Amino acid sequence: MQPGVPEAISRYRIERLLGAGGMGRVYLAEDPNLHRRIALKVLAPESAADPEIRRRFCQEAFAASAISHPNVAQIYEIGEEGGAPYIAMEYVEGESLAARLQAGPLPPAKITSIGIEVAGALEEAHARGVVHRDIKPANLVIDRRESIKVLDFGVAKLQQEVGGDEPTRVRTATGRVIGTVDYMSPEQALGRDVDGRSDLFSLGCVLYEMTTGRRPFRGQSVTETLSKVIHDDPEPIGRFSDDAPPELIRIIRKCLEKDRERRYQSARDLLIDLRNLERDDASTAPTAVIAPAPTAASPRRTHWLIGGAVLLAVVAGAFILWSQRRDATIPAAPTIRSLAVLPLEEIGRDEADEYFADGLTELLVTELAKVPSLRVISRTSVLSYAPQNKRLPEIARDLGVEGIVQGTVQRVGGRVRITARLMHGPTDSHLWAHSFESGLDDLFGLQTQIARAVVTHIEGNLSPRHAARLDARPAVNAEASQSYLRGRFEWNKRTPESMKNALELYREALQVDPSFALAHAGIANYYSVLPFYSSVAPRESFPQAKEAALKALQLDPSLAEAHASLGYIRLYYDWDWTGAEKEFRRARELQPSFADLHHWYSRFLTTMGRHEEALAELEKAHKLDPLSRVLPANKGMILYFARRYDEALGQLQTALELDPAFPVAHWGLGLCYVVQGKFDDSLASLEKAIEISPRSINTLASLGHVYALAGRKEKAQEILAQMDEQSKLRYVSAYHFALIHVGLGNHDDAIRWLEKAYDERSTLLTYVGMDPRFDPLRSDPRLGSILDRAGVPQGPTLRKRGAA
Repeated sequence: MQPGVPEAISRYRIERLLGAGGMGRVYLAEDPNLHRRIALKVLAPESAADPEIRRRFCQEAFAASAISHPNVAQIYEIGEEGGAPYIAMEYVEGESLAARLQAGPLPPAKITSIGIEVAGALEEAHARGVVHRDIKPANLVIDRRESIKVLDFGVAKLQQEVGGDEPTRVRTATGRVIGTVDYMSPEQALGRDVDGRSDLFSLGCVLYEMTTGRRPFRGQSVTETLSKVIHDDPEPIGRFSDDAPPELIRIIRKCLEKDRERRYQSARDLLIDLRNLERDDASTAPTAVIAPAPTAASPRRTHWLIGGAVLLAVVAGAFILWSQRRDATIPAAPTIRSLAVLPLEEIGRDEADEYFADGLTELLVTELAKVPSLRVISRTSVLSYAPQNKRLPEIARDLGVEGIVQGTVQRVGGRVRITARLMHGPTDSHLWAHSFESGLDDLFGLQTQIARAVVTHIEGNLSPRHAARLDARPAVNAEASQSYLRGRFEWNKRTPESMKNALELYREALQVDPSFALAHAGIANYYSVLPFYSSVAPRESFPQAKEAALKALQLDPSLAEAHASLGYIRLYYDWDWTGAEKEFRRARELQPSFADLHHWYSRFLTTMGRHEEALAELEKAHKLDPLSRVLPANKGMILYFARRYDEALGQLQTALELDPAFPVAHWGLGLCYVVQGKFDDSLASLEKAIEISPRSINTLASLGHVYALAGRKEKAQEILAQMDEQSKLRYVSAYHFALIHVGLGNHDDAIRWLEKAYDERSTLLTYVGMDPRFDPLRSDPRLGSILDRAGVPQGPTLRKRGAA
């Protein structure tokens, strides 16, 4: 037995002293109960008398015992003997990484392997609320199996009670810095709050040293080293060896970002990049051969000595965070100008709760769509990727985007946590990630917070203009929020029944919170499109839509959805063309990536005879909603109204190739074939449209019009009779009756029905000015009078008003 070494401590039989530090000694011992060797760390009596040292010593046990991971040394017991606390822990026989690095840099494959193991250990530690705060080569041991063990949680901080819900950051004592200066983060060196990102900076220092053989911020003194940590770049990246993979250099650089908001935001994200690097290297390079560990005879081979932690005290209040400077040899961060938010995945919920994650996804899309510098893909085009069934490069190609946001949602009690990450889609590489948390009464503010963080990462700094667009909305009662999200979920199904459900849910939200502007906007949207989806008369629907839209704008003048609905009302009910365009333009200014808005605006423009502008606006909508089946067909209809029939026919055939069961495309083809005199083809297309959508009065009237033109007047009369019977049960626009009478050559009857359409404020009257099917009436001044009174424009290709 070595002199001064006790034979036993508690039940543990001491074999020998492994090492000693400022706070105590570490022995190799045997646990007689379990017949295994352990490392026994014992606090020296003089250190045990210091409450702070004693607290930190015990905290090592508490911190490490909370972590169960193969790359973290296991804690077996904490106890006390003769007034001196001890920790019984896993005995790791091997070599410290610090000793291994004495021989110089490691091969890239080994660096990646070690990085993966340490990042995995940190992921588990951070998930348990533990920040290590002293990641360095001396605390990383390579065991006999060449696997890493993370040791010495003596300066670790518990961020929260394990399993608790309270936050994330730890404040050190003012002016006091704990850790090892060569590897600590700038915020740790400054004595500021630290979180898991501080450990990732330290791991970046370790990765740097394994790659170059040098410490990145080594100075001639502690003060100089601290200054380098806070202010300076690491040594020039150009000194990396030629075989250092560029992706590894990028990863190291990202770990070493001085501003932690630009650093990896979680160990998980770093772990993913390292694993991808390992996978890519394995698939493109020869298998790396790692030299075995030195033999027991080697002077570098030692048993691991678990020493006490080093306590460093410096005053660092005068330091300023380093300003970002990038080395020209580092691959530039990819430019992101287009973005898709994939459907958020809710953890631990069943299909009945699908509305929640779906609603939060839509809210996030809406927030990001406010930023003018980004093209944000609409919710409808990303729905097909829930669950994600394609690789990111394929999704990026399908949607034409550079950036992809993925994420998960988790609800615990009255709180929700969203973990979001930004990926570079074409290369499937990780750019940023972070977790956000709020109560259920601040879901809208939470989405604004996430949007701000994403835009800040993409653009570096959030401009005042963008920041103003992303101002958080007022908190909304949790129950009202849930009703609204359920309502949006029902609304997006776009069936008559689901739309009614949506209306009731919006009303439920307003019963709880009458000042909920988005719920008012939802009601406005419902009533404004109702005449197109149902048999409700415009005079019954649009006044309610207008009231709700104006109420929403009174509560929130920046609500693009409400401005868009009001523009729709001005167009189809008020026949206020100037007011409609003003509202559409205001909505577009507030939310540039609003696909439906660009679509609605295109319809306004074609009504005004501004067909080229309409096509350009529809193209914007298509870029925002590239998988839409509606937009290609509507492009065909704009070309039809512009009397570019051959182009319209080709576009509608293309739309049917995308979706053979889309009724609007079949309807449009029927109209185009008539112009070419192909009545049989026209009738076949219209009958197909009715087969797909049997309740469509619009298609039925179009079929009656073609029957009349084809000389099958009895069939046209039958359809008129059908519509007359249906009008006794529900609203049928007079426009449809007028259309069939035009085909029959009954111009007086057609004018009479158009007068009735004017009186009932039919939404379809706005189409008469551009619809080629009404061309036989252009020379009739009675038509000009009706359109003049309604203010309906007649395009430059049509009869001038007042002409004979």
